[in-house]
Amino acid sequence: MITIRTIPTGKYNVNLKNVNDSITVVDHLDGFSIEAKSPVLTAVHLQTNEHRTVHCEYIPNTNIKNNYPKLEIKFDINTWFRENNVSRIEPEFKKPKNITKFLCSFNNASHISRILLTSALNSYGYFDPDTCSKVFTYEADKLAGHLYDLTGPSAEWYEMFFVQNNIEEFSALQVEFGHVDGDHRRNQEFLSPRIDTSFLHLVSETMATGYYPFVTEKFFYSVTAGNLFLAYAQPNWHDHITHWLGFRSYDKIFDYRFDSIQNPVTRLITLMDMISKFSRLSLREWNELYKIEQETIDYNYEHFASGRYLTHLHKKITEVQGNTELGPEILQKIK
Repeated sequence: MITIRTIPTGKYNVNLKNVNDSITVVDHLDGFSIEAKSPVLTAVHLQTNEHRTVHCEYIPNTNIKNNYPKLEIKFDINTWFRENNVSRIEPEFKKPKNITKFLCSFNNASHISRILLTSALNSYGYFDPDTCSKVFTYEADKLAGHLYDLTGPSAEWYEMFFVQNNIEEFSALQVEFGHVDGDHRRNQEFLSPRIDTSFLHLVSETMATGYYPFVTEKFFYSVTAGNLFLAYAQPNWHDHITHWLGFRSYDKIFDYRFDSIQNPVTRLITLMDMISKFSRLSLREWNELYKIEQETIDYNYEHFASGRYLTHLHKKITEVQGNTELGPEILQKIK
């Protein structure tokens, strides 16, 4: 078996000439289109003669499988756990909430979806440099181009949600909190104080402009801190982590209808509009909302701390693709 990884440009070097082995593809496969196709899987399929098993970090649905009849695509739970360094994320000591800010959001590697998210946060007035990071710059005039690519002739109307509050100055702004890729214990040290004092952690998931859920470790920071979170991710991402990993939604206070919206721009604006009503509340009201969701917050915390999310995931995966042997790293986390 061989492993295909991203190269420094962020793309995959897919060259399977004279290789007939099964492969493992690490990371996001350049995402999936609305037609359930991935550039990486397409390249692998074209270089496959009769049949090849592909292990990856996606849990494929029927549409994906049908697009690649020569590939047996399987979710690799051990690769997902290892490559996201999940073993290095530890549940924090439970402490009373000390909410002083509306939200936090951590945006590191540059991607169109993070340009959109940070620009929207700035436009709505929610980007607080004390609790929100943006470890990249971008050319403000290209934002309109991204919007046109995603919404077509409607882009000019959508601009109003992304170009307010001095977008030229904001696009050149960089704010970081010492994030180090994969070093989750260090990151928790830097990020937890910001999560603890924020009403909401808005997670910027990898390639949110894709059309099929890709789950990384990012929301675990909030789960282990006992915090409310929502993600700007791919369509049905929240349903995905509920079904496959067994985490519960905070649906007593949040409206998750945004989660099923296919277009990434419309989905983001609907998400922002949904949370905007909470931005106007007082500290006392934010704390009261936490009490409403306390049972779910505690459940998600214990679900992670006990490793039950891993046994849940393993059981679900076994049902659809047969038994997968759990590696020692995962077995250590299951209590």
